[in-house]
Amino acid sequence: MIEPERRSIQAIPASYLPPEGHRPELVFALPELNYPPLLNAAAEFLDRPLSLGRGERPVYFFGEERITYRQLARDVNRLGNALVALGIGPGDRVMLRIPDRPEHVVCILALLKIGAVAVPTFTLLRAADIAYREADAEAITLIADARFLDEVEKARPSFRFVRNCIAIGKAEHPGYLDYDRLLAAASDELAPAPTLREDVALLLYTSGSTGEPKGCCESHSDLLAIADGFCNYQMPLEPGDVIAGQPPVALSMGVGFFLSYPLRFGVPAVLMEDKKPGAMLRAIERHRVS
Repeated sequence: MIEPERRSIQAIPASYLPPEGHRPELVFALPELNYPPLLNAAAEFLDRPLSLGRGERPVYFFGEERITYRQLARDVNRLGNALVALGIGPGDRVMLRIPDRPEHVVCILALLKIGAVAVPTFTLLRAADIAYREADAEAITLIADARFLDEVEKARPSFRFVRNCIAIGKAEHPGYLDYDRLLAAASDELAPAPTLREDVALLLYTSGSTGEPKGCCESHSDLLAIADGFCNYQMPLEPGDVIAGQPPVALSMGVGFFLSYPLRFGVPAVLMEDKKPGAMLRAIERHRVS
């Protein structure tokens, strides 16, 4: 059996880590941040609300759609099972190229639930940027919105690790698995992987403004801590609140706004692909964003 304190670092290639004596020991002084050693963020975000009877509550608004916890959990479980069937497991990196829509959240949560690592990327990235992240993260699968495949196609010949590409929507290029078909064929029951609180959940890349982009790791406990800290002490969330904002989901702040904060505190968020001022103002009025 792998010792817990040793197992958690296996999600990252050993060559990426500093020497063992130089690794940080994180101390969380706030009582809210004292998490158990075994922790799966997706289970905390989804399974716990369902166990508390919140299944029919809205968790996201997207255009005309009203998505409940139960609907979100169903799709997360189906995608998680489909990814496991493709051979994706704990510690595997999966790159995402999806705008701010429900499928982006589903992909992240499904990967977390099976113990894999989500690598969200911006849809504005060009082929060279995509290829760099694929190689640096050693991503074995790519999930992309079909509208943003042109740059992926340019990058695919240089991919070193990707074995499967999944398209959300109708792909105009061959060689892509269909996202909707994968979900339709999968079970909607999925037990969370026994991840540790230190296990890597997300790999978010910096802009590269001062050098090559660097992958920054966020653990399962990090995803809870950013909500339990910020929303308890800086931006308290109350029943009836609704979240919206400019940060994209592929950005660390967007992960907080559209994943950690709403799912941890049970308030819905508005997902939008078009975040121009007019669209944002209409969404604020329509959904009573607080």
